[in-house]
Amino acid sequence: MIVEALYNIVNQIFIGWSDARAFGNAATNIVYPFTVISLAFALLICDGSAALFSLFFSAQDNEKANKSIGNGLVLLIFISIVLTIVGLVFSKQILSLF
Repeated sequence: MIVEALYNIVNQIFIGWSDARAFGNAATNIVYPFTVISLAFALLICDGSAALFSLFFSAQDNEKANKSIGNGLVLLIFISIVLTIVGLVFSKQILSLF
């Protein structure tokens, strides 16, 4: 999260120097919460899957370890598709909310 926040700060500096200036900074600040929500879901699923994989792998239950990673990947893809559809369908409402 710190790296992602630092990336946003550097991004704001470069956008501020570009031709977009204040409009570009405003646009990235409006979309930033949606980026944080997406990152939160990704970390939730990936960290949980990695922890579950580690537990099963250390118990030498390779079948459950493989299933935990596979289920995490499928869930991550599903959540990504859902967030993309919600973002596209309700983009005006979400942006006005932010």
